[in-house]
Amino acid sequence: MITVRAADGAGAQEQVRLSVCPKVRSVTISLYWPGNIVNGMTQLVSRDEDIWIRADVYPEDSLSGAIEWKSSNAKIAQVKGEKIDFSGGKTGTVTLTATATDGSKASATVKLNVVNRVYGVRITNGDANLQAGKKMTMKAEINPLDATNTKLVWSIRPEDAPYATIDQKGVLTAKKVTDVHTIRVTVTSLENESASAWTNVYLYPAS
Repeated sequence: MITVRAADGAGAQEQVRLSVCPKVRSVTISLYWPGNIVNGMTQLVSRDEDIWIRADVYPEDSLSGAIEWKSSNAKIAQVKGEKIDFSGGKTGTVTLTATATDGSKASATVKLNVVNRVYGVRITNGDANLQAGKKMTMKAEINPLDATNTKLVWSIRPEDAPYATIDQKGVLTAKKVTDVHTIRVTVTSLENESASAWTNVYLYPAS
């Protein structure tokens, strides 16, 4: 409380209450989206996700809680309101910086690796016949077609190993067999293990 008195000796005075607040000492960034709450670390995110972002200052009673956001590449992502905006249409790595506006220069950053995530895979030439000693190349289609990481993992069941092999180019090679065998071929996205598909290939003895 500060008392201000008139200098003319008339006795007039007024009391003014001042609040002394410290400057911001640190800033913390938090990201929120369904199933995730993350504080200030590099994150792999998909362009089609709804992600909320918040910056908190310490101490909480600092002079100003106002934050200024900057993006290292607005074409990849930038902050608009309380959400991250991916409408620029680009993928890649971007750094978002939150800086306190009270002159303290306190700031925090979060780095995002923005991708088009794989959500589905399907085998396009399944349910096929293959003769013993022959080869065929399995083919798969990824959803979406413009996914960032298009690498796939091909496999067969352990019990099918005596009758066939498959490499990571999808080449299925039939071994010599004396009767018909069903080979279960599975393909899985390297980026998203839940994006997977399988089909059967039927091995027949050489004629």
